[in-house]
Amino acid sequence: MRTVLLAGATGLVGRHCLDLLLHDPAFLEIKVLTRRPLYLQDPKLREFIIDFDQMEKTAPDLKADIVICCLGSTIKDAGSREQFMKIDREYPVMLAKLAHRNGTRHFMVVSAVGSNKNSLFFYSRVKGLMEEDVKAIPFEIISIFQPSLIDGERKEVRVMEELSLRVGRPMARFMQGSLKKYRPIPAADIARSICHIAKASWPGIHCYQTPDMLDHSTRYSV
Repeated sequence: MRTVLLAGATGLVGRHCLDLLLHDPAFLEIKVLTRRPLYLQDPKLREFIIDFDQMEKTAPDLKADIVICCLGSTIKDAGSREQFMKIDREYPVMLAKLAHRNGTRHFMVVSAVGSNKNSLFFYSRVKGLMEEDVKAIPFEIISIFQPSLIDGERKEVRVMEELSLRVGRPMARFMQGSLKKYRPIPAADIARSICHIAKASWPGIHCYQTPDMLDHSTRYSV
């Protein structure tokens, strides 16, 4: 019976994660960090409405066996590169440090395919820097999920992502070998993969890409 802390529960992947965690008897208590109320009632749910810039103030409440970080944005939604860096790198790393201080065994974070701290592409570079910072924290287990385009119904419309998905879906059937990691993946499958791996106890640092997540998804059951 595991206690889980989830950040990013209002996002596309996070919403699916929260639903699965609440319905899975393997997880005893689900703590959620959010900027706004979820308006959701469940005996397993504990909701913390916070200012992520003031996360340190919530530190005593961040104790959990497993921490799942689904925080993420786009430069357009964030408003600037600086704000995007804060949401996609600084917040996850701050959360990881606080979680480790509180005794968390397993830190899980959603990143992106192609993440590389030396990338010429700002988005990939930020994700790569975040991953390197998290890997430097001595958790017993670190799980990094690196999906490509995330398919699903968003509350807001992201024009470029929707265009990419419309092109990517027909192309997916032609992708073989290493190209499989670039095909679109439903947010629900990422969430099922996260919950599947959350039940595992494999020490070390593990990275999972789209083919891995699709395989986990088929094997996940509540």
